[in-house]
Amino acid sequence: MTDFRRLTYFLGLFSFFLLFAVSAFLFVGFVEKQSIPVENVNFKVREKAQALDIWRFAKNGKYRIKARSMVKKDNGVIELTKAQLWVYKTGEPVIYLKADEAYVYPNHNIKANGHVFLKRNNLVIRGISVTWNDKSQIILSKKPFNGSNPKSKFKGKSFVYCSALNKLVAHGVDVWLK
Repeated sequence: MTDFRRLTYFLGLFSFFLLFAVSAFLFVGFVEKQSIPVENVNFKVREKAQALDIWRFAKNGKYRIKARSMVKKDNGVIELTKAQLWVYKTGEPVIYLKADEAYVYPNHNIKANGHVFLKRNNLVIRGISVTWNDKSQIILSKKPFNGSNPKSKFKGKSFVYCSALNKLVAHGVDVWLK
C-alpha cells in the first residue's frame, strides 16, 4: 500500500511540474517582445551643436571629419559646411582637405567646393573645386588651381593627383622653380 501511495505522490508532483513548465513555455512565448516597424519617428531637438568631429571607417583606411554643420540627406550623402577632412590610409601619408563645403558619399568619395586647400606631405594645392575618388585613390579638379612643393610653385587649369603613386599630372601649367 505504501508503494502505491508513493507512486501516486511522485506522479502527482511530476504532472504538476510538467504542467508548470508547459504553462511557463506558452506564457513566455506569447508575452515575448516583438519588434514592430515604425515608419515616422520625430525627435525634437532643444539644442544645436556648434561643430562636429566624427570618424568614418572604410576597408582600407579611416576618415576624420570636422565641420561647422552637417546634414545627412535621404540618399546617404553627407553635406558639410566649413569642412576639414583627413584621409588616413594604411602605410601612406595623411591627406588633409579643407573647404567651404564638402559632400561625402556613401562609397567614401568626396566632392569639395569653395576655397579648397589640399595637403599631402609637402604638396600643397589651393583651388575652387576638388573631387576625391576613393576606389582609384585619385584627387582631381577641372578648375584652375595654385600649388607648391619644396622645389617649385605652380598654377594650372586642371590636375589629377594619384595618391597611391604620389604623382601629380597637371594641364595648362606654369611652373616657377625655387
